[in-house]
Amino acid sequence: MILANIWLSGHQDSYPVCDILRLFYGQANVNQTGSQIQVSSGQAALPPYLVSRLEQVALPQQHPRIYIRAEVYQEARAAEQAAAGNQAVSASKDTARSDAGQSETELQPVPVIACQAELAANTRPQLLRREIKRQLYMALSQYSGRTYPWGSLTGIKPTYIARELLAESVTAGESGSLQSPESGLEQPSATTAAARLAISRLEQEYSVAPGKAQLAVETALREDQLLDQFDNEAAALYIHIPFCPSRCFYCSFSSEEGIDSPEPLMRSYVRALISELTLTAAAWTEAVRLDSGGAHSAFPRQVRAIYFGGGTPSALPPVLLEELLSALEALPFPWAGQVERTFEAGRPDTLTPAKLEILQAHHYDHISVNPQTMKDETLQKIGRRHTAAQVRAAIDLCHSLGFEHINMDLIAGLPGESELDFERSLSACLELRPFGVSVHALAVKRSSRWQSELDQKQAMARNLALLHQPSHPVAAMLDLAWQRLEAAGLLPYYLYRQKDGLGGLENVSYAREGRGSLYNVAMMTDSRSVLGFGAAAMSKRVNQNQVERKPNVRSLQAYLQRTSEMAQRKIALFSAAD
Repeated sequence: MILANIWLSGHQDSYPVCDILRLFYGQANVNQTGSQIQVSSGQAALPPYLVSRLEQVALPQQHPRIYIRAEVYQEARAAEQAAAGNQAVSASKDTARSDAGQSETELQPVPVIACQAELAANTRPQLLRREIKRQLYMALSQYSGRTYPWGSLTGIKPTYIARELLAESVTAGESGSLQSPESGLEQPSATTAAARLAISRLEQEYSVAPGKAQLAVETALREDQLLDQFDNEAAALYIHIPFCPSRCFYCSFSSEEGIDSPEPLMRSYVRALISELTLTAAAWTEAVRLDSGGAHSAFPRQVRAIYFGGGTPSALPPVLLEELLSALEALPFPWAGQVERTFEAGRPDTLTPAKLEILQAHHYDHISVNPQTMKDETLQKIGRRHTAAQVRAAIDLCHSLGFEHINMDLIAGLPGESELDFERSLSACLELRPFGVSVHALAVKRSSRWQSELDQKQAMARNLALLHQPSHPVAAMLDLAWQRLEAAGLLPYYLYRQKDGLGGLENVSYAREGRGSLYNVAMMTDSRSVLGFGAAAMSKRVNQNQVERKPNVRSLQAYLQRTSEMAQRKIALFSAAD
């Protein structure tokens, strides 16, 4: 069944249009033929007929202007006619109407809903795309009666816009300091007037809910504070360990290769990782040597952070963990004087005193233990092989060995969990005195087991449509987490969204004032280069405001066969001229 028909008129930029359609219609099929887009595979009482219109008009004695409109029509024929009439409307507004005595209303059908913005003709393409999204969001919101917490900000990085608005406000000469009404805690670096103006613009221009607008600005301020500790010519190393003892039902592993893997496969993978690291380090060292002789090197000046992610890095047996960390430590990377070393242990049932002692000996002072929930019934339901008691034991073990920077993850919206269940998990985590807590809105990944089960039951469209409805219980869980964690002295410093998050909601990491993961902030803000190693790892080179990415192959077996090629991809990325 067709859910929606939309015509592009005066532009062919379908990406921002599909972003908004996906927000309102979830994972329904989106098909484009020329200038027409159809959304199908679901149920709707009345399919809306929309036009996304861009007109450039030159009126007498005025500079050229661009008009961006989103229109809703009662009939498909009217929408199609309106889209086809765009050229006649745009050609010359001051003369076309007088010819034959026709008015614009007579030339074009009248929409039942119309939203419009006027921009300068030299507006950057990026801002035009934002405006296309804003107008379409407002039209669909009026049509459906639905609003989303992040409004027309459909991307994964709401703080990018918040930081941009803060910079514009500071440039305009505002001053003061932002204070959170809930906590009374003074925020770093920016000004009261600048922050309030940024919050107001997020609410008014992008339809962001007031609480989310404040969260975005607060987080953006702390991002800048942490980036001050990360030299802009430095980089991070990301090392991917694609092994887990079991597969969680929401996980997006590309295959089953890394689930409960035998030690020989892990050994082969560690050797391949060391090879990729060694080849890259050698090329980096040579580039630095040539650079000292006057040649130009695109490699970063130093390594400021290392992050082991996965998967579950602590799924590696102690002997392989020691082999990998020792090899990495001995390589001639240009280490900074202070290197943040993070190990995302993940599953508490994979942590042992031997593994933690190895991490401690190699100075990995940031560690994550991620229960996701402290309710045993839910842990079993989502495919975890551990209990809440094992979480407590793992955290106690970390504390006893002297680990201070312990982060814990929770997921809001797990199946069958109430707000009270989430609050109990949050309280249980806080009792364990973590240095930081990350709270995620549940997201349904396309290759997850949950997605597969939905497909098999032929209930995907109905269930996923519900996932994309505003989710008040999950929103309440996230609000509660913000309130409780700030009261405990843990402040938001890192925020992102996933496209299939429940209700369009967000993931937020909290930590002590002025602290947090430098790697997370540098990676998410696209402000520092990252060299990724291992299957499915992503490398990115940041050159001023330009970001160029280069992925490794996703398949574990393909990675083992093409390790040298993966190293050469990175070397080529950072050897290319600016």
